[in-house]
Amino acid sequence: MFSEYRYRIEVLKRLRLIDDKNFVLLKGKVALEISMSELLITELIIENVFNQMQPAEIVALLSAIVCQQKGGQDDEDYTKASFNNSVLDQGRDRMLQIAQHLNQLQASCQLAVTSEDDYVEQLNFNLVKVVYEWSKG
Repeated sequence: MFSEYRYRIEVLKRLRLIDDKNFVLLKGKVALEISMSELLITELIIENVFNQMQPAEIVALLSAIVCQQKGGQDDEDYTKASFNNSVLDQGRDRMLQIAQHLNQLQASCQLAVTSEDDYVEQLNFNLVKVVYEWSKG
């Protein structure tokens, strides 16, 4: 239990959320204000993933974090298929890259990446198109 705590502290240090003395840095304060997928959303913000996007595109991509719908076997795999919108496609790809980086970082800090901690598995892009069209009006 204690070793897992130390490994998690190491992840926070490598993400620069806390310093070497375990004091919370500005980036960590951002993460504290987020109530789910804190590390993923903080990284998306700090990496300016949404910087050049319109509100409809941002909302659509963020729906991938909150969507808990289980896809059926006939559903399209939106982790690979195009949304027919280059901004959404690039945003999705960047989100997946950051999620993969977080998984790799956890593994390098000796944390087992379970399905609960797997940031790539948590992303579900099935509603992105629908949310995008809805939010455009």
